[in-house]
Amino acid sequence: LFWGDLCDFVSKNKTTLFVLGVVALVAFGGQMFNYTLSIDEENATINPDEYVYVLSCGRFSLAFLLKLFQNSPFINTIFAAFFMYGASVLMLMVLRLYISVDDKILPGVICGSLFMCMPYVIGQSLNFSTFGVWIALGYVLSFFAVLLFSYTEKKETNHKWIFFLYSILLLTFTFGIYQSFLAVYVYMVVCLVYIFIKQLKSKEEIKRILFFIVKTVMIFAIAFVTYEIINVICEKYIISSSAYLESTFVGWNKWEPNSWVFYNVWENWSKLLNGTYFNLTAGEVVKYSVLAFIIYSFVSIALASRSNRIYMLIFTPFMVVMPFVIPLALGTFVMLGRSLEAFPIMLGIIWYLIFADLKELKVVYKMVGVFAVALVVVQLKHYNEFVYKSDIESVFSEYSNNILVYYYCYGNRENILLDK
Repeated sequence: LFWGDLCDFVSKNKTTLFVLGVVALVAFGGQMFNYTLSIDEENATINPDEYVYVLSCGRFSLAFLLKLFQNSPFINTIFAAFFMYGASVLMLMVLRLYISVDDKILPGVICGSLFMCMPYVIGQSLNFSTFGVWIALGYVLSFFAVLLFSYTEKKETNHKWIFFLYSILLLTFTFGIYQSFLAVYVYMVVCLVYIFIKQLKSKEEIKRILFFIVKTVMIFAIAFVTYEIINVICEKYIISSSAYLESTFVGWNKWEPNSWVFYNVWENWSKLLNGTYFNLTAGEVVKYSVLAFIIYSFVSIALASRSNRIYMLIFTPFMVVMPFVIPLALGTFVMLGRSLEAFPIMLGIIWYLIFADLKELKVVYKMVGVFAVALVVVQLKHYNEFVYKSDIESVFSEYSNNILVYYYCYGNRENILLDK
C-alpha cells in the first residue's frame, strides 16, 4: 500500500520533488561534504562506549544506532541531507491524504522548503555531525508512523491493526532516538484535527473526530509506555539512568518560583516567534508566517458556519502553541532548538493550509505565492549563515550571543576572531 502510494505521489509531483531537491542541495550542500564537531560530540568521536552514556539518558534507539553504525561524521552529514529530504516528502504525503490542492507545485515546495531549512531547529540539530543524521532519521520515522496510522482513516484495508502496530513500533523507536520527537507526533495530530474541524459539515462528524482523537491518544500512550518499559529494562540490566535531563531541563520547582519560570517561558516563547531569541536568524520568516496564519485564521473563523466557529476558536491557538509543548510542560525557560522538533513543521503546514484555501482566489494566490517564495529564499540564506556561524563557534570553542566578526589581514598569517 505504501509503495504504491509513494510511486503514485512521485509520478504526480515530479516538479515539486525536483525543486525540493534543489532546495535541499542549497541548504545542506555545505554540510554534506564538510563537518565540524559540535558541543558534546568530542567524546563521541574517540570513545567507542559513548553509546552507553546515551543509553543512560533514555535514548536507547540512538544508543543502538551509534553502536551499530559507529561514528563517521562525513558520511553522516550526507545521509542527514537525504533523510531531511525524505521527511519533507513523507510530510507532504500525509497532508495530501487530508487536503486536496489543485496546484501540486507551490504548496508542496513552500511547505517542504520552510520545514527543511529552518535555521534554529534543523540547522542546530544537523550541526551535530555525529548525531544529526539520527535526528533527521527521527523525522522520517515520525512522519512514516503518522502516514501509516492515516491509512486506517483514509484507506480501505482489512488489516488496520497492522498499521496501528507499525505506527506504535515506529513511534517507540523514534522516542528512543530523541524524546522531543513526541512533540512531532502530538503536533501532527493537532494539525489533522484542525483540518477535520475546518472540513466539518455536520454534527455527526464530531463523533468521528472524537474517535480519531481517542485512537491517536491510545497509540501515543501505548508507544510511550513501551518506551518507558524499555528504559526501565535498560536501567536495571545495563546502566542506571542519568540525571542529566531532569536536572538540566525540568524547571518547575527547581531553580526559581513557578511564577519566575512561567514568566521566562512566556517571554522566550514570544521572542522565538518574533525571531529575536538566541541568535535566531530568519526571524522575519517566522514572524511573517505566524502573522499570515493569524490573518488567515481570523478570515477562516469569520467565514465558517456558526457551529464550526467555536471549535475553530478552541483549536486554532493550539496550532501555534503545541510546537512548544515540551518547554512549556517542563518549565524549561531555555528554548533549545533540539526540544522544538515540531517548530519547523508548524512553519511549513501554516503555508500549506493557506494555499489550500486560497486556490479559488487566483490573483491573491499568486501574490501570496511570490511572498512565500521570497521567505524561502531568505530562510535559505540565513540557514547557511547560521551553519557557518555555528561552525566558527565550534572551531574556536566559544559561544557568544553577540555578533562574531572574522577579521583577516592580507599577507598576515594571524587572523583574528572578534566578539562584539
